[in-house]
Amino acid sequence: MTTRAQTQTDRVAAFKHLLEVVLGFIPNSPVHQSMENLQYDGIDDIETMNEKEVMALQYKNDYNDPTEQYKDVPMKGKKKLLHSLWWFDAEVAKRSNRIITNQDWLALTPSGFDMFVAQNASLARKTTAPRTVTTSSAGQGITGQSVERFQSGHKRDISKYIKFAGNRKDWHKVNRQWRSQASVDQVGRTMDSTTVIPVQGTEDRQLYDDQLYDEQNAYLFNVLTQSVTGGQALIIVREQEKNNRDGRGAYLAMVAFYDRNANVAAIRVECAQKLATMKLTRSTPGGPIKFFQTFQNIYLDWNKRSTTLYQTKKRSVRC
Repeated sequence: MTTRAQTQTDRVAAFKHLLEVVLGFIPNSPVHQSMENLQYDGIDDIETMNEKEVMALQYKNDYNDPTEQYKDVPMKGKKKLLHSLWWFDAEVAKRSNRIITNQDWLALTPSGFDMFVAQNASLARKTTAPRTVTTSSAGQGITGQSVERFQSGHKRDISKYIKFAGNRKDWHKVNRQWRSQASVDQVGRTMDSTTVIPVQGTEDRQLYDDQLYDEQNAYLFNVLTQSVTGGQALIIVREQEKNNRDGRGAYLAMVAFYDRNANVAAIRVECAQKLATMKLTRSTPGGPIKFFQTFQNIYLDWNKRSTTLYQTKKRSVRC
C-alpha cells in the first residue's frame, strides 16, 4: 500500500523528472524559478495548469530583492511546458479511467516525448492549446456529445472525496485530494479561479458549453454538500444552498477563508510544536518506520505553510 509520504515523494520526483530529464531544463532555470514563485512543487501542480497560466509565467533571479523586476519566462520554455500538457491530455484520452499516475510521468523518456512532439507538431501552430474543456474561451470544441459523455461516460463516486470537518489544519490535505479527484471526474475547471464562466449564447457550441459547465458546477456542489461536515466551510455551503447552489462559488469562498495568512501561520506554529515534541523511543507505536513517516508528513506540512507565508511577505514588499 502506497503511503502518503511515498505519494508526496513520487509527485515531487515526477515534477523534477519532467522538468530536468524530459524537458531538459537545468536546475534553477527560469521555469524552475517561476514554479517556485507559484509554490508549485509537484507534478499535479503542472497537470492542472492551462495555456493562459503557462503563457503568463514570470520569474526573478532573487526573490529576496524587492527592487528586481519580474521577467517573462523565455518562450521556448513555455512551449516545452505546453507540449507536456498536450502529452498529458493525449494520454488521459487513451485511458478508460482517465488517470495518469506519478509513475507514468517517471516512465516518460526524452526520446518518447520528442517522438510525441514530432508527431503532433501541428498543435504548436494552433492559437489555442487543446484543453478546451478546462479552459474557458467560448465553448470551443464542446459538442452535445461532450455533455452526454459527462452525464454518462465516466462513473463518478462522491464518496471518493474525503470528508472535511472545517478544521483549518486539515484544509491543505483535503484541498489537494479534492482537486485531484475533481480532475479525474472532469470537473476540475470549476475549481480553477482563472476559469471564465461561460455566458449564455445562441451558437450551438457555446450553448453546449453552458450546459456542460452547469452540469459540472452542480456536481461540484453535490460533492461539497456530502463532504463538508462542519466549521466555516459548512456555513459557506449552507449559504449557497439558500442562494443559487453554486459549487464553484462555495469552493472559492472556502479557498479565500482557509488560505488566509492567519490560518496558515497558526497551522505552521502547530506543525512546529509537533515536530519539537516528537521523540523516537522503543515504545513508539509502529516503530522507526512509522515515526519517520509521521515526522516527514508534519515537516512537509510545516514547510508548505512556511513557503506560503514567505511568498505572501514578498508580495507585500512588492506592493
